Amino acid sequence: MMVKGVLFAALVLLGACVPAQPNSQNVGNIHVNLVDVLARYGDQLVENVETNLQPEQPVLVASFVDIDNMGATSTFGRQVAEGMSGGLTRSHYPVLEVKLRNSLFIKENTGELMLSRELHHLSTEHDAQAVLVGTYARGGSYVYVNARIVRTRDSVILGSHNFRLPLNRDISQMLP
Repeated sequence: MMVKGVLFAALVLLGACVPAQPNSQNVGNIHVNLVDVLARYGDQLVENVETNLQPEQPVLVASFVDIDNMGATSTFGRQVAEGMSGGLTRSHYPVLEVKLRNSLFIKENTGELMLSRELHHLSTEHDAQAVLVGTYARGGSYVYVNARIVRTRDSVILGSHNFRLPLNRDISQMLP
């Protein structure tokens, strides 16, 4: 009987050592080094590209947009695009940043995400082979990010990486 009591006490003490999983009560206090996290996710995105990108042709980078309003971005959307573009530059692809509000739209009656005419025009003008685009969605405790590298000539997704970040104070301040 004494052994059971000691084992129970040990389990209780060990359980107290396990860090709490983020939930809506404590997620606002989680520290996230956004620079390091976005650099790592940018590298992972480049690793996920199915087709070799041409090292002599540039890749455009557009601000990430709110999934519920494709015409709107935010400080967060611009920061994610800039942070993830480092994966392309570290892989020695020439990167051109474009300041667009309307880089993506949803094709009517299909729900399909497409590149905008403006982005197609810029990619032709700069002979860009692909564009880094993405969306984000604010949830209760997290912001969900979907990043894609899309071939400009036919809108085929060459690679993608999806992730979530805790909706802490810093990230909340960057969102509308």
